Amino acid sequence: MSWTDPRGDIEALLPQLRQIRRDIHKHPELGFEEIRTQALCRAWLEARGYAPRVCAETGLIADLDPEARGPVIALRADLDCLPMHEPTDIAHRSVHPGKAHKCGHDGHTAILLGVADLLARYRGEVGGNVRLLFQPAEEGVRGGGATSLPGATGATKMSMPPSLMSMRGAPATIERMISAPNMRW
Repeated sequence: MSWTDPRGDIEALLPQLRQIRRDIHKHPELGFEEIRTQALCRAWLEARGYAPRVCAETGLIADLDPEARGPVIALRADLDCLPMHEPTDIAHRSVHPGKAHKCGHDGHTAILLGVADLLARYRGEVGGNVRLLFQPAEEGVRGGGATSLPGATGATKMSMPPSLMSMRGAPATIERMISAPNMRW
């Protein structure tokens, strides 16, 4: 288990991450209502030495090393669910009628928490800062949480990296994301 080969660390984390994903799946929250999910993420990050900050009401931002010299990359996960019924019989099905994680946000959040854990273990090996963005309201409630992320609206002086990589691999500058509010980044 090392920075160059974290497979053992990842395997050891999988049961915890699976439990987190199932917990989030069972307790879905709509956009800007992600109070429980935010608390879960905050506790996980703080236990690993991060100092998460609230953003966009129910989101979080956490930096691996905010004082690091070198590049900054950002990784993002979305926290909210969809306003729909979950018809499945799985043990971790939604306990909230009319709310369900049907497009993977529970998985995205668990994955980013796993990445946060691994980065914290090897903090000294990273040549720069990694900014973790836990975005609320990706599904577009009140314009969506992306437009409320610090740096996106000029609401704070927090610097943002010049680009983010989407799940589809297309680079997207902050300016392009703001000018295309329906873009899923």
